[in-house]
Amino acid sequence: MGRTAPVESLSLERFLATIYVDPAARDRFLASPEAEASRAGLSEQQCLKLKEIDFTGLQMASRSFARKRASKQAAASLDSGWWLKILTSLSRQKWFAQMFRLDRDRR
Repeated sequence: MGRTAPVESLSLERFLATIYVDPAARDRFLASPEAEASRAGLSEQQCLKLKEIDFTGLQMASRSFARKRASKQAAASLDSGWWLKILTSLSRQKWFAQMFRLDRDRR
């Protein structure tokens, strides 16, 4: 049976996820790491440790995650409707209809 993570660990993970994806939260954190971590309810030890975070790495990872999210959102917006439009357009072409025996006049 799996172990459950301590609440303290989950709070830290949630906080880190937020500063990676939320530019406003990240800006507040970069301006005052310890205060922002404390405001998020993290322990004093976690707040102190977060002051040592690699700020450049945080910014780079945040940009990378944002690009990945944008790419996934763009891909998701290309819904399956475009396939239907293509197939409908193709089915109107005589050669395509004949190829797939869709031409009712030939029956």
